[in-house]
Amino acid sequence: MGRPRDETLTRRILDAAREELTAAGVDGFSIRQVARRAQVTRKAVAVRWSSAEELLLEAMGAIDELTFEPTGDLERDLTELGRKFIAGLESGALDLQLRVTADAPQHPEVYASLQQHVLLPMSRALVATFKAAQVSGQVREGDISWLVRGFVGALLAQTFQLPGRAAPSEEDLRELVAEIKRWSRP
Repeated sequence: MGRPRDETLTRRILDAAREELTAAGVDGFSIRQVARRAQVTRKAVAVRWSSAEELLLEAMGAIDELTFEPTGDLERDLTELGRKFIAGLESGALDLQLRVTADAPQHPEVYASLQQHVLLPMSRALVATFKAAQVSGQVREGDISWLVRGFVGALLAQTFQLPGRAAPSEEDLRELVAEIKRWSRP
């Protein structure tokens, strides 16, 4: 039996793989470049993953999925989810999402992984939040899909309008939450 696997090294390689995917796209993704970014040997990567595709998909799967239980307080829940969304924007996740989305027609399996690990968990959390708010009478009855899209879309639109694609501020988030509450109240 060999040495135990160094999980910090594995994490570093997976982080480097996401950085490489963002920079080079799926077609330009290579184990050699990932190793260079992670400051490890190519062999250190190859002993963990047999192919670039296997590494790429595991790197997407290693993104921390959002777990969230609504409290029933719409303002508190939207503020918490907004902060998590903004933290993701600040981490470089937006660039990764844009790159994978651009590559989706040629590489639907990578886009499917992005959806599963990033996009759907946020969407589900927002749906649960708005449904809980409907039950407690804070949001009018009816289809909440546009509230979900409006929340995410407003945060993204603000990001694209700021120089250097800076993430929205805490004040921007407070204003958005207040407007969502105003638009959706019974």
